[in-house]
Amino acid sequence: MYSTLVKGAAVLVLAWLGLTASAPNATAQSSSPETSHKSSWWERWFGEDRLDWGGHLKNRVTLSLPSDDGLLTAGETDPLWDEQAELRLKAAYHVTPDITLEVHNETYYLASGTKRALSLLGGSAGLYPGVGLNDDRRLLDLTWNIEEDRDELWLTRFDRLFCTLDYSDGYLRVGRQAITWGHGLLFNPMDVFSPFAPTTLDRDYKQGEDAVLFEHRLGESLGDVTLLQVFRRDPDSEDAEWSQFSLAGKYHTFIPGTQTEVTCIAGKHFEDLVFGAGLVGYLGGAACRLDATLTRLQGGDTFSSMTANLDYAWMWWGKNLYGWVEVYYNGLGQGRKDYEDAWNRESVRERLDRGELFVRGRWYLDTQVRIELHPLVNLYVNTITNLLDPSGIVQPYITWDVTQNVGLHLAGTFYWGAEETEYGGVPVPGTQWTDKPPTTLYSWVAWYF
Repeated sequence: MYSTLVKGAAVLVLAWLGLTASAPNATAQSSSPETSHKSSWWERWFGEDRLDWGGHLKNRVTLSLPSDDGLLTAGETDPLWDEQAELRLKAAYHVTPDITLEVHNETYYLASGTKRALSLLGGSAGLYPGVGLNDDRRLLDLTWNIEEDRDELWLTRFDRLFCTLDYSDGYLRVGRQAITWGHGLLFNPMDVFSPFAPTTLDRDYKQGEDAVLFEHRLGESLGDVTLLQVFRRDPDSEDAEWSQFSLAGKYHTFIPGTQTEVTCIAGKHFEDLVFGAGLVGYLGGAACRLDATLTRLQGGDTFSSMTANLDYAWMWWGKNLYGWVEVYYNGLGQGRKDYEDAWNRESVRERLDRGELFVRGRWYLDTQVRIELHPLVNLYVNTITNLLDPSGIVQPYITWDVTQNVGLHLAGTFYWGAEETEYGGVPVPGTQWTDKPPTTLYSWVAWYF
């Protein structure tokens, strides 16, 4: 009921904002008294300083090459081609200087061999991330599946729909919004609400969550405090339940007389209690960050997670370079060759299913090097290594700013490791297959407007 009303309201708001954005400029109208009166009224409510309008159109092509014993091969023996078109329309209307309404609508069309292969796997498909978007857990269902079958998906949804009230010492934001806490670069244990997967390269927009966020600045020397409530539904009962909500607070400040930042968080996430602390400082010309969390599970057990990183920019052979090194500790991780047991642990399965945990090992090292080959062309190489296997991921990708508004991206994801390592392939219980992810090659073109 409420989701339907919000969907309808969001469509009307976006259409209205689109009409106001495309309306003729009032300054081009006649200067008669009657027209001048209308122009003044229009400019007051819909002038250029009131409305921001834009978006992007992206087209992605992905080729996945499953290994001979990989689970996807059980559903599809041929190389898997995925083609996806994405249109995002966004608008921000400044109701007053202190009140802003923001709406983002995104429409996807997906023709996917991976989706077909996963559908043929039945229950085993849960070992891989879904290829579609849904609001099964979010408070409001703002997604329409226009058409869906075994290898095709066409949907439209609202990924941002919030109102912000600014005041002199902070702001209050209510609605579907992006939330990011913590200082991790690929792994971010403080960002429990909707983290990016560490292998995600296109990070223009994080998926929004239905939440209320309040931030207040205590003073220049006292820092700031943030309060957050995330609302969710139980995907089985479809009811909004306290056990599905997140409620958290964050305090951030600088240590007097230094450039060192301190962040502390505490809160409830689903049925767990989460506590964390982070530091950001500088070592020579490098920025250093350290985040650590302690989680108390509903049954009383606890586990910790930690990430520490350092990044630095330099010149070499006349080229601009940038790089980072990051260490990640996953307190829920398994020892070497114990990964099959991860699927039997509820705490691990829940976090994998909710998109909060992406690995099953314990210690990881990730790196990135970026080389500016040309002011418009950059080459990146990301690596993720399970230090106890060892096994890992290598992701080279190149970006080219073709024009001011058009970008071309080419990338690949390659997995290495011996049998029964995390990225070399762990046997799937009860089958002849392993869960080794497929080698993936992909490209996308983005047009921003």
